[in-house]
Amino acid sequence: MCYTPSNLDFTAKKAYEILCQNLDKTLVIIFKKRTDGTKRRMVAICYSKLNGTFTTQNNLKKGLFQVWDCEKGDRRSVPLENIWEIKAGNTVLFDQFETVQAEIDAMFG
Repeated sequence: MCYTPSNLDFTAKKAYEILCQNLDKTLVIIFKKRTDGTKRRMVAICYSKLNGTFTTQNNLKKGLFQVWDCEKGDRRSVPLENIWEIKAGNTVLFDQFETVQAEIDAMFG
């Protein structure tokens, strides 16, 4: 079950909602790493509970969502504010640019 974070900006909340709607599914997540700013493409499982661990409220306060990196075989934390795209197969579930554009259109219609 996903906790609703209050500290995230609009696009981070949208990315979080998409990840929560796709728990235990394999996704492709494209994001910018916090550490060095490089672009990363990760094939990951967004898990509700896997190997006894899951995304905690503490991680979310830091803006992080924990996933299982299928290629590296280990847990990784994805920075929600830096997610550019989330895909399931060939279907784009989240696109940061389109999300921001939709919000601008809604505000200034």
